[in-house]
Amino acid sequence: MLINRILTSIMLVLVLLISFKNYYFFAILLTLTFSLLLIEWLSLTIYNNHNYDIHIFIISILLMFYIFYCFEKNNILVPLIYNFVIPLVVLIWLFIITPYILYIIISKKKYKLNLFWSFFALPACVSAWFSIIYFYQQFGGFFIVTLFSVVWSVDILAYFIGKLFGGYNITYNISPNKTISGYISGILGSIICIYIHTFFNGSFGFFLFEKYSLKITLIIAVFLGFISIIGDLFESLLKRCKDCKDSGKLLPGHGGIYDRLDSILPIAPIAIILCGV
Repeated sequence: MLINRILTSIMLVLVLLISFKNYYFFAILLTLTFSLLLIEWLSLTIYNNHNYDIHIFIISILLMFYIFYCFEKNNILVPLIYNFVIPLVVLIWLFIITPYILYIIISKKKYKLNLFWSFFALPACVSAWFSIIYFYQQFGGFFIVTLFSVVWSVDILAYFIGKLFGGYNITYNISPNKTISGYISGILGSIICIYIHTFFNGSFGFFLFEKYSLKITLIIAVFLGFISIIGDLFESLLKRCKDCKDSGKLLPGHGGIYDRLDSILPIAPIAIILCGV
């Protein structure tokens, strides 16, 4: 129900804003969130037995907390993630996942699960988690909110405009309820959001505007809107293979954690490369 989606969204935003009051509380909350996301991703790709959930949860938490410890101590592991893992993950999103999604859309072929996506889950989650932690440490909570708002703008406009105007569904073999009007308005949402950012010092869009130019920043906005959609379609592909509607049931009206952060997974590491920090 729409009311459940709205109430859950308000709750999540409040929790996010409260967490910004303390850096370590934010890091703990983010670690727990991405550990749950990893469980949901793997449950879509490699296993059905939820007895494994607690093991994956504990291992992922320990790994992320260790990386966080290394981050605080400026350990050699940090430049390894920043200079190798994140660029590799971004390359996979851009040059493997994106072309494959487009191939599935154009060919209308049925997709079969590939074990590669299971192996990709951990570096993808760690890269997004690390990028958000890094942004928080460098720029603070407001920057994170504006980064997330790009994805929220894509989702909100795509959902409501798509429902309002409908139109041809070019991705019916992946996500049957999404239309061309939704996709176009989603990208428009990214452009509007980042343009508004350029008026607010300390925001994600303002940083891009200062680093590049308004024209380049708006081109980046189109690109990020498109990548946000790719992140959403990739998760939809995994769910379609699993024949399930949601990745989980933790968030009433929204499904699982992965359902809410599917677009953040590619956007966060790409943003850190675009910002060049």
